[in-house]
Amino acid sequence: MLNHKELIRDYIALHYEIEAVESNMAMPEEEPKSRRKSFLSMPKAYGHKHAELLSLDSFELDESFSDYLFRLIDEKGLKDSEVYKKANLDRKLFSKIRSGSYHIGKMSAIALALALELDKKEAEKLLSKAGYSLSNAILFDVIISYFLEQRVYDFFTINDILLEYDQKTF
Repeated sequence: MLNHKELIRDYIALHYEIEAVESNMAMPEEEPKSRRKSFLSMPKAYGHKHAELLSLDSFELDESFSDYLFRLIDEKGLKDSEVYKKANLDRKLFSKIRSGSYHIGKMSAIALALALELDKKEAEKLLSKAGYSLSNAILFDVIISYFLEQRVYDFFTINDILLEYDQKTF
C-alpha cells in the first residue's frame, strides 16, 4: 500500500509554486474595463459594422457542467444517488445541479470528480465546465492533483492528507 503522507511531500515540492505565492509578484495590469468591451456588447448605435452579425444566436455554447456531469454518470453506468452520496452532497443540491440553473462551487465540483473516479484530465475538463481549474499556486489544488494522478478516490485518505496540510476537507 502506498504511503501517501511521504509521497505527497515530494509531489508538493515538485508542483507547488511557493515562490509565486510568497513573492507577491506584480502581475501586468489588465486593460481598463472601459476598453474590454466585446463585439457582442457593442450595439449597432455605436456604429460597429459587424454588430448585427454577432448576435448570441450565431454562437454555439459548449456542453454545460450539468449536461457533462450527467453524461459522465450515464457513461459510467452509475446511479445519481451513488454519486452524490459518495461526493457527500445532499439530494437537494444535486437536484439544483441537475436543473442547470445552479452554479456549483469548486469544492463540490472536485468532490463530484473524485466520486466519479475521474483521472486528472477528465477532472480538469469537468472543473472547466464550471469555470474552475486546478492551480499549482494553491496547495489544496496540488494535493487534489496528486490524488487524481495516483487514482486515489478514497475521501478518508484525501481528507487525512488535507488535514495534515491545514487545508479545507470534504
